[in-house]
Amino acid sequence: MKDSLSTREQLALIAVRAAMGVEGVVGMHAQPGGVHTTQAGAERVGGVSVVAGHGEGFDVTLCLSALPVPLHPLAARVRSAVRSRAQIAGLSAAVGVVDVRFDAVVDSPSVAGA
Repeated sequence: MKDSLSTREQLALIAVRAAMGVEGVVGMHAQPGGVHTTQAGAERVGGVSVVAGHGEGFDVTLCLSALPVPLHPLAARVRSAVRSRAQIAGLSAAVGVVDVRFDAVVDSPSVAGA
């Protein structure tokens, strides 16, 4: 992770990488007009919003595309993956609420961006 990125920006990238590593997640789902995107340096990270939460941490909202699997357990695995990756990066104290939304359920990964 680049040292020049803020904690908020680092969390956005960590959350996306974590979510995409969970079996059943096939894509990030950015909304039109920049909703659920976070700027991280020169990169616009779609499908994730990281905002100041209660206290000193940041709340993370992920908007995902998934395969047709049970979504509640999938969301729990995504939350766990985000927290685990943040801990590895030394940022676990910065993570507040991790909210997972499924904006699309697709039959195959090839149509996740459709």
